[in-house]
Amino acid sequence: MEENHLISPLNKIIHMANTDPILASSEEVSFHLSKYIDDDKDPQRVIIEVKKKKINSQTFEEIISELKKNEELSILSVIKINNNIFHLPMVDFLSKKRASVSVNIAYDIAMFWNMRFDIYDSGRSIHAYGTKLLSTPQWINFMGFLLLLNDKSGEKVVDTRWIGHRLMSGFASLRVTNHTGKHKSAPKYIGSSG
Repeated sequence: MEENHLISPLNKIIHMANTDPILASSEEVSFHLSKYIDDDKDPQRVIIEVKKKKINSQTFEEIISELKKNEELSILSVIKINNNIFHLPMVDFLSKKRASVSVNIAYDIAMFWNMRFDIYDSGRSIHAYGTKLLSTPQWINFMGFLLLLNDKSGEKVVDTRWIGHRLMSGFASLRVTNHTGKHKSAPKYIGSSG
């Protein structure tokens, strides 16, 4: 069993690139990351495309070492396979205080979508990454499904603003660093849905 501090979303990407049957059997595969400045007045994002053959710890360490003081790194949902776009399912739950509720909901999402989710405490909220590639229409349905998880009259569990921004951008994105120190921590693995 891996220790929690050794399991990061970036390591999960490395594992997926080498073990997912579609990704492992395709030569033309690229993952996408972004360096970004989290500023409401002047948000900036630089997208980084990483080919499958370069998906390794050393590549990720180099990208992180090149971050400026005010930049963070995120994983984007977009994965290109032979020039076709697929998405890695991602969820941004609203509150760390509701971690047990978020984990239970991740189990429900996993069962409905027939996939496993790896779950991380991001310091502020709970992040989840699915293990099954989705086509763009499936990803849009998935994001709509996430919106419906919020009870009309109850406390919200999924960040609706995050979903809105991600649908407008055409991809999901979750932070994987705490380079600026503005966040409580970098995401830490807390379990999986199966």
